[in-house]
Amino acid sequence: MTSPEDAAAYLININGHGALVDAGCGRSTGLLIKNISAVMDPDRVEYLLITHCHFDHTGGIKGLKDKLPQAVVAAHELDASFLEQGDNTVTAARWYGASIEPFKLFLSPFRQCRFRGGP
Repeated sequence: MTSPEDAAAYLININGHGALVDAGCGRSTGLLIKNISAVMDPDRVEYLLITHCHFDHTGGIKGLKDKLPQAVVAAHELDASFLEQGDNTVTAARWYGASIEPFKLFLSPFRQCRFRGGP
């Protein structure tokens, strides 16, 4: 359990290789890292998979990247532009009395990536 505003976050652990699905609002990043530590070494989290751009799923990206610098951040390209622009309306950050910092998703130097949908 993390902050009440957070959407569900899921940790996928396959033979010590981790992927975290969603980042929460970022108000309980330390607790999220503590919860991960209870089941695996946070340094083994290789991916941060973002399901969509809403703040309760993305507000914690920056804080998690500070704690998990090795993790590749992946977002759909239709959502990536709102994260890259720090769009407080589309991400719904304003609903939470917050603002989202622009977050650049690109291949280098942090190895973030954008996924394309459809055929």
